[in-house]
Amino acid sequence: MDDIRCLIADFPKRVLNDILHHVIGQSSGFSVVAKSVESAALCRQVQECAAEVVFIGMDSKVFPDICKEIFSSSKKTIMVGLVDDGRRAAIYIDDVGPSQLLELVRAAKSKSTLDVA
Repeated sequence: MDDIRCLIADFPKRVLNDILHHVIGQSSGFSVVAKSVESAALCRQVQECAAEVVFIGMDSKVFPDICKEIFSSSKKTIMVGLVDDGRRAAIYIDDVGPSQLLELVRAAKSKSTLDVA
């Protein structure tokens, strides 16, 4: 199976870019296809790199407009919004079915019950 192709947008806090790049690079089944991509080039880079997942910084109260643009041109792209300092995340998936939705809830629930010491 091919690696999941990840694009990392340019975060206001540079350390988040570096942490994501390191974590994804060390994880089996994932690869970084572009890093520190500025908003103006994001839609184009998603297409050119055939990114399957886009990591983007976001304010806790606002769905970034760029996500809507990416969804309109690339429906299968998964958007992962890291909120503020990156300890909270929002995942946006377009055209998700009921069974997929429940799988996502199960995965999130199992993550929330992991003992992370």
